[in-house]
Amino acid sequence: MFVPILFSIMALVIPLVILRSFSQRHKIYLVGIIIGHLIMMYVLHFRLVKQTGYPIVVDIHSDCQKYFDNTRHFSGRAPFEVGLLDARDAAEGSNHFGYHYVLAVMWTISSHPALAVRLFKTLLFFAGLSCVTRVWRRHYGESLAFGGCVFLGLFFTPAFYYNYRNLKDGLILALFLFIMALLDTLIQSRTSSSRIQSKNKVIFGWSAVLVLLYFLSTLRMYIPAIIVVALILHTVMSLRIEMQKRLALIMVISSIVFIGFTTTFMQNMMEMGGASRISLTAFLSLRTILQAFLSPIPWGMITYYEPMNVFFYSIYWLLLPFALYCLIRHLISSFDWHFFLYLMITYTVGVVIGDPPRKRLIVYPILVMWVLAHLAYRRSMQAAQQEFEYQIDEQQLLYNSEYYREGEC
Repeated sequence: MFVPILFSIMALVIPLVILRSFSQRHKIYLVGIIIGHLIMMYVLHFRLVKQTGYPIVVDIHSDCQKYFDNTRHFSGRAPFEVGLLDARDAAEGSNHFGYHYVLAVMWTISSHPALAVRLFKTLLFFAGLSCVTRVWRRHYGESLAFGGCVFLGLFFTPAFYYNYRNLKDGLILALFLFIMALLDTLIQSRTSSSRIQSKNKVIFGWSAVLVLLYFLSTLRMYIPAIIVVALILHTVMSLRIEMQKRLALIMVISSIVFIGFTTTFMQNMMEMGGASRISLTAFLSLRTILQAFLSPIPWGMITYYEPMNVFFYSIYWLLLPFALYCLIRHLISSFDWHFFLYLMITYTVGVVIGDPPRKRLIVYPILVMWVLAHLAYRRSMQAAQQEFEYQIDEQQLLYNSEYYREGEC
């Protein structure tokens, strides 16, 4: 039990170190949320083992069983004997061998490997969330940033759901949170004259992004590719050329990417298994666009095959309208990499692949960020209005005092 206990301690300590400058009250709340996650992981894990004899969730997802079968033969081997080639063999030669490697390592270092994997994914999720929360505080203030942290940590149930199951989606979400925090910091330091980062820090930051993108590519290859394209579109949007030329470049690049992802060659290279083959007509149709944003509908096939996801997916439905309103209402000029990434992930997952809800997991932090930006904007406007009214009152008082003084004279 040494490894699970170590991961549990790290899951509590690392977020507190990252958010060390936050108020004590906020840190206490965060510790409570993390402890709740850890307790549920332990209870559900040992309850599952006691009831079924299996350390994994035995359900309709063949991936859960496949990961278990492909990596449990590493049990009893020394950690240094497990290499990337072994993980590739376990993944049957697939380029998406990353999760197999994680499982293989856990099976060699822990007597409770399935529990260790669950706790490891929980640790990375809260560490990544803490990094994003720290960036949000710089943009939106501590209270709003922590509110976003609480929403994703407490009410964002898919994060716990997929971390508990023997699936790689929680790990993908955690890596994306690290990438999101790094890119927001690097891009902000480049565009803001008030924050000048040292050259070494910038080099280290971009190097870390590249390493994380590589790790992410071993889990799901098309997501790092989409992140790179989103950064290219962000760069194009930042060029000092006419808006019409920028929009034309963005349309050309986006069209090439969207259409390219529907080709058999790209889908095979990206290992987008089960992806649908759609025509150019379908690519341009209104039905396809609506499907990308709104599918799957609760009364669709997903209700039959995966009823639990209807509840989890409803979080996306409830958050989406307000998040898009926030983007359109106050952030229309901020078509940055988050916006492009959201569009491409939504289209790729919702149309090209067929919209498994768990593959849309990484857009949730983006939607929360748009809401926080909107609330921060409203708060700043209210503060400016109050300051303006205060100045008007002061001027009126000064005028009245001068008027009465003249009257006395």
